[in-house]
Amino acid sequence: MESLIRNTKVKYLIVVTLKLLLLNSAASHSIALAHDHTTCSTHNTNKHNTNKHNTNKHNTHQHGYAELTMVIEGNSLMVQILSPADSLLGFEHQAATEQELATLNRIKNNLASTNNILTLDNGDCRLIDTLIDTQAVDPKTQNHKATKPYKNRSSRAENHAEIEINYQFTCASISKVNNISLELFKHYPAIEQVRAIWIRENKQGSYLLTPSKTILTLN
Repeated sequence: MESLIRNTKVKYLIVVTLKLLLLNSAASHSIALAHDHTTCSTHNTNKHNTNKHNTNKHNTHQHGYAELTMVIEGNSLMVQILSPADSLLGFEHQAATEQELATLNRIKNNLASTNNILTLDNGDCRLIDTLIDTQAVDPKTQNHKATKPYKNRSSRAENHAEIEINYQFTCASISKVNNISLELFKHYPAIEQVRAIWIRENKQGSYLLTPSKTILTLN
C-alpha cells in the first residue's frame, strides 16, 4: 500500500511538473509543431501559421502516432510518452484472453526497461522512477464491473485507449545531454510517427520522429 501511494504521488508530481512547465513555457514562447526540427531561437511564427501541417490531427486518437514530452529542470529529466494501446499491444480493449494477458505483461516489462524505448547520449543520468499506466486495457477485477470501457487520464475518445509511460532521470552532468535516440520504433513497428516536444532552460523545440529519423536533438 505504501508503495502504491508513493507511486501515485510520484506520478502526480511528474505529470503536474510537465504540464506546468509546458504551460509556462508556451506562455512566453511559441512551440513549433512543424515536421522539421525547430527551436525558439529560430522559430518563424509567420511560417508556422502558414505551414500546411495539420496540427489538429494531434488532438485526436490516431493509430500509429505517439506523443513524447521531455522536460529538463535542474538535474531532473522527465519524459512522458502517450501511445495508442493498439500500436503497442495490437488491441485497445481490456485484456481478457490468455494471449492478451500475456501480451500485456510482456509489453509492461518491455516498457519498464528504458533502453527499449530511448537512450541518452551523455549526462551521467540515472533512472529514478518508471510509471507505466495501462489501466485502460488492464483486465477487469471484482472492483471494476463498469459496463462502459475504463477511461484513463490519457483516453481521448470513446472506445479508444492509450498507454502512458513516464520516466524520471537524475543527471550528474545534465548540460551534456544533447541527443536522445528513440528506440521505440525498433520494438513497436506499428508506431510510425512520434511528435516530440522538449523544453530545457530557455530553449524548446519539437521534432517529428520516424523510423528513419530517430534522434531528438536538444539544441
